[in-house]
Amino acid sequence: MIELAYTTILGIFLLISLLYYVITAASLSIQRKYYPSSRKKPFVSVHVPVYNDIIVGRLLDALKRQKYEHFEVIVVDDSDDPETRRVIDVYEKDPRIKVIRRDRREGYKAGALNEALKHSKGEIIVVFDSDFVPRDNFLEEVVKPFEDPSISYVQARWDFENLDENLVTVFAGVPLLMYHYLFYPLMDRFGVPYLSGTAMAIRKKALEDVGGWRNGTLTEDGDMSMRLIMKGYRGAYLHSPETPSQLPRGLKTFCVQQQRWSTGMLEALYLNGKALIYSKKINFTQKMLALVIPLLNLIFPVVAIIVVVSLYLWGVGVSPITPEMAPILLLLGSGYVVAGLVSLYKKGKLHLFPHFILSTYIVGPVLAFYNTLAMVKRAITGHLHWVVTPKEVRAANPTYR
Repeated sequence: MIELAYTTILGIFLLISLLYYVITAASLSIQRKYYPSSRKKPFVSVHVPVYNDIIVGRLLDALKRQKYEHFEVIVVDDSDDPETRRVIDVYEKDPRIKVIRRDRREGYKAGALNEALKHSKGEIIVVFDSDFVPRDNFLEEVVKPFEDPSISYVQARWDFENLDENLVTVFAGVPLLMYHYLFYPLMDRFGVPYLSGTAMAIRKKALEDVGGWRNGTLTEDGDMSMRLIMKGYRGAYLHSPETPSQLPRGLKTFCVQQQRWSTGMLEALYLNGKALIYSKKINFTQKMLALVIPLLNLIFPVVAIIVVVSLYLWGVGVSPITPEMAPILLLLGSGYVVAGLVSLYKKGKLHLFPHFILSTYIVGPVLAFYNTLAMVKRAITGHLHWVVTPKEVRAANPTYR
């Protein structure tokens, strides 16, 4: 019985691996889109939710350097850290920057974004997390796709300041490269790229039409993406300019971040999956692509089960590996590895591939158990803390120090 269950789990793992092959192959034929300059100059409201992120100063400096002139910045500060508040006070003197302070973190990030929405004059809403540093032409570029009235939201490509710092940053960064170099361009072809929570833009009208951000969600971006897609709103993916950000440097910090992301995406699927599947405003291909991102998080419990059952079988003297299984074992996980290889090549970081392989086998199993425990906890108790990923203060701009 255990052997049958083990074989079944390996079969699921194989299907996921094959899915990575399919997506990688399909993405290779995608041609990058170029958008002409916007004739209209829509007013943009940039929303910056902050909770004890002293590093926010360099983001605000970058926003002040934007070439695009028609914008405002709304900072919603939930911080109880005096130093972060002091940093934000400096920027509040700029007439383009409005600061709203909340005594409670009601609704977490989604709640902060809903508060910013109440005070926004912009036709286009742009969202940035504190650790991102947009190029000075970001706003100029992100408004271009909205020249097409059928486009309601835009996700821009991420970059990483510290991708090659250690095994944790490599393992944290490469899957994100897969999304931005393989998954999102493919989804863009069908108008259903996902929002990634930052370096993104949404028409205010569309945002209000779906009821704003859902307070308290662990991944407000995934939830919003599904609600926009199932209502027939079309999105676009912006290949450039890439926006630099920070990756978690420590294993614990990374695992805590991933617990929220993976569990939150499955939560978003639970909340929206049925409505998305039965939506009459999108076709079958769009539905399948929209389901891929949250469903890939099931890889974590699959890996955890494989590890546990393998150790058990070895412990009772039964080999979990037979000669007949050799071809399958060669394919297990290879799709993920190939996707990582192609993503690193596209990024120009192919020299990190050996580190990616090493980190996959060292960090990967640890993350699988962390995420599986978080999923079980969320399913049983219905509760999981919304934790902000700590940022590296030393990278902060000295302007406010």
